[in-house]
Amino acid sequence: MPGPDGPIGVITFWWDNPHSPDTAERITLTTLAGYTALAVQRVLQLQDRIDAATTLQQAMLTALPPTEGLQLAARYHAAHAGDQVGGDWYDAFQTTTGATIIVIGDVAGHDITAAARMGQLRTTLRALGHDRDEKPDQLLTRTDANIQQLNLDILASAVVARLEPNPLQPATFDLSWSTAGHPPPLLQHADGSIDILTGSDLLLGADHTRPRCTRIVTLPPGATLLLYTDGLVELREIDMRQRISRLRDLLASLHDHPLDRLLDTLVESLTSHNHEDDVAVIACRNVSRPSQTRHRSQNLERSFRYGTDISMRPRDDAGNAVRKVARTHPDPRDRDGCSSAIDSRGFTPVLHR
Repeated sequence: MPGPDGPIGVITFWWDNPHSPDTAERITLTTLAGYTALAVQRVLQLQDRIDAATTLQQAMLTALPPTEGLQLAARYHAAHAGDQVGGDWYDAFQTTTGATIIVIGDVAGHDITAAARMGQLRTTLRALGHDRDEKPDQLLTRTDANIQQLNLDILASAVVARLEPNPLQPATFDLSWSTAGHPPPLLQHADGSIDILTGSDLLLGADHTRPRCTRIVTLPPGATLLLYTDGLVELREIDMRQRISRLRDLLASLHDHPLDRLLDTLVESLTSHNHEDDVAVIACRNVSRPSQTRHRSQNLERSFRYGTDISMRPRDDAGNAVRKVARTHPDPRDRDGCSSAIDSRGFTPVLHR
């Protein structure tokens, strides 16, 4: 079989009886070998393309960082169409102050171009997130501005979640998040009850001037945060809200499962073997115990940045902290347009649109 740089293979023909091909047969066999060689070359080129895309995709899915008090797990499954890669990704890293950042995102497309754009966006968001200690909405806003300033042809959905220990509630983490046109995160409590963390802002790459919001809840001991891309819940002719409801019910039934087994069960139950979209999921479970974290709350100073830094020391109880915030912020709306409130369970800012 002829190739661009020489033969790439051999085709053997044989007859049951001795036979000498005539000129017409030789032309036919030579032509058949040529067409076969072209088909083989196309297959090899396609495989090289898939291998390159897969290598690029895997390079973007780095190992999850070890985090005190938190267990992380993630899964990625490529689409069974196109280049078998796409724009879905997950990420987790720690900031310079020790907070844990968890990201899920989806760049439009299911080919090597989408994977390349995903790499650009993921790298940008990770660098900006590690560079500065800020709220999730601010990180998404700066990422969106970079997309515009660098002329990146990217349209993507994403969720950025930030976790850090709550100094007044041992073994509890403050969970803040901001959503850019992405399916809502789910919060599974230790008893199996599920909260859908609603509220979403504009897609990344659509309009970098639009304001975004950060919302805050607590992640109590035993609770699990689940972030996922639409490939987990999207099926043709079925409303996505119904699929998210099914995901919620399934997640509730798996509350006592180990984290890795939980993710495997979700993916196997909700996706088919020939799914057309790639799937990314990442979960974070609070595995802290009060005895393990009480010493941190006794020494930790915490600053809540809503215009003014407020330091809380061990001598400040929750009541003093609430009064301090009230004196410092008489206006019920903060500067990014999100209203704030104090959760009755303790000093936990809860932001709403």
